[in-house]
Amino acid sequence: MNKETLKKYSFFLFFVQYYLPTIIANIMPKDINSEEYDAGTKLKLDILSKYLVQWFQVMVNVDFFQTIYLYDFFAGSGTDSAGYSGSPIVILRHLIENCSKLKKKNKTAELLLNDNAIEKIEKLKINCSKLFKNCNKNIDCPYFSNNNCSVISVRFENKDFKILFPGEHKKLQAKTNPYCFMFIDQYGIKEVDASTFIMLSSLKHTDILFFTATAHAKRFSKTESFQKYLNFGDDFELSEKKHRELCNHYTSLISKNSGFHVAPFSIKKEDTGMICGLIFGSNSLYGIEKFLQVAWKIDSLTGEANYDIDDDDIRSDSPFLFEEQNKPKKLDRFEKNLKEYLRVEKNNKEIYKFTLLEGFLPTHTSQILREMEKNNHLKIRTISGETRKKGYYMNNTKIEWTDSTWNPITGCTKISSGCAHCYAEKMSNRLKAMNIEKNKNGFSLTLHPKNLEEPYFWKNPRMVFVNSMSDLFHEDISLNYIKKIFKVMNDNPRHIFQVLTKRGDILEKYHSKLTWTPNIWMGVTVESKDYVGRIKQLIKTNAAVKFLSCEPLLSPLGRLPLSKIDWVIVGGESGPKARSMKKEWVEKIQEQCATADVPFFFKQWGGVHKKASGRVLNGEIYSEMPKTIAC
Repeated sequence: MNKETLKKYSFFLFFVQYYLPTIIANIMPKDINSEEYDAGTKLKLDILSKYLVQWFQVMVNVDFFQTIYLYDFFAGSGTDSAGYSGSPIVILRHLIENCSKLKKKNKTAELLLNDNAIEKIEKLKINCSKLFKNCNKNIDCPYFSNNNCSVISVRFENKDFKILFPGEHKKLQAKTNPYCFMFIDQYGIKEVDASTFIMLSSLKHTDILFFTATAHAKRFSKTESFQKYLNFGDDFELSEKKHRELCNHYTSLISKNSGFHVAPFSIKKEDTGMICGLIFGSNSLYGIEKFLQVAWKIDSLTGEANYDIDDDDIRSDSPFLFEEQNKPKKLDRFEKNLKEYLRVEKNNKEIYKFTLLEGFLPTHTSQILREMEKNNHLKIRTISGETRKKGYYMNNTKIEWTDSTWNPITGCTKISSGCAHCYAEKMSNRLKAMNIEKNKNGFSLTLHPKNLEEPYFWKNPRMVFVNSMSDLFHEDISLNYIKKIFKVMNDNPRHIFQVLTKRGDILEKYHSKLTWTPNIWMGVTVESKDYVGRIKQLIKTNAAVKFLSCEPLLSPLGRLPLSKIDWVIVGGESGPKARSMKKEWVEKIQEQCATADVPFFFKQWGGVHKKASGRVLNGEIYSEMPKTIAC
């Protein structure tokens, strides 16, 4: 063997011994369950688990569905060689932990576990069975009998993802308001191709978390075989921030009219340095926020990687001398982008969305805005003209006797003397002038069916004023749409919904056709003695709490029929054209309430400067609320 041949042979042996195993490991799917999970896989499972904690907290409190659906399409056998729990066991554990909460809400859960290797599915069945038996043994579960759980059902499949997923997608689309979570721990990148991703993004109330071996995209993105799955185009280049860029490519596939959004988390393998990662997707911005909360707890610099993705080289134990050098590049970019974005006036909702889609949390934005305001670089304007009380991300209203407003309808027409200086009309026209999409029709009656589902996603109980910008019983609103609004209120018993109308005649006409759950409070406006008749119309309803809003109070009301009334609110008109309210009118109503033992709430004296006028009546502030609170 000559020297040249020996040299080539030596190189071949070196290649086979050192490089070929790595290439094969990165290209060919390996059985990760047959060995101990590496640090990157454990991080992936940790992110899955931490997000499920957030997901279940929301899911348990959402009342518009009876069954939740969870999917693990590449489940494996459930554990690694050292007994560390894999994704199916992680998901099942979270289900079992929330089992009693599901049962109390009369909910059930369906979990689909799939793997195309039959031997893995058989092992997984055994591992899941052990988990159920341990659960029953530890707590003597009343929902478990004959080796079956009445709350949680598990379905095992042994199919190729490309065959199984389209059928499951079709089933979900046929269901009404399905609530789902999907985990897709694919090998490589080809399973979640462009068409599959578009199908995933079309599912309502579905959060997805899928794995990508992003290094494959960088290595093979220009090959014909790869572009069958994801066609990046000739001008697309992947840099070392490849997973972030891959996520941007998926974003480009989303329809412009879709409310679906994605967020990445990059993972660098310790042993090979290979970049892979997770991509989270949701139709809910709240879902995106919850995922980002998990991500930022893991990575306090960028919220998206287990390594220094932007080469910031910032260390908390050894900071740079100059403060600006300690600011991550991503945060610096975001601050500049935010300031540019705010060159045109934006409201809180718009800023909230912008923040999340930039990969940041509201706390980051609040800090930047406070600094801008401190340096007189920012002008904050509240629509009501009142002082901001709780920072930049409030969801509260300025109506003193409620917490929040919900407007599935905007716009109205004037019907009585109390409508003369309607604040909602002024507000609607102002918002229209600000190019707020929801108010593009000004004060013309407009239905907003997209807003119907908002209360389902409010985590904490709240007092909600319904249609502060309209009248639910307006003559041009169909009974069918009113029923839809009542259905939302019926489905969300943790919130109290306060409905107020000046159209007592329509309320009287429809009340028997509506379902009155205890969390719906019904009121009528009685602004002068000409409209006291609305009280009799209110009393005919089955509302658990019936209340009067004597605002703006324009005349004495005389003797009021309060025997079946649970609450009375009184207030004077405010604004530049405010009509005056006499003290004796208010006193007479307060005296009647005290005699009838009806809670009395005095909102304001009103006038041109309502804050200066205050809300003190004879030395006291009356903020009484109904004695029966629906929960």
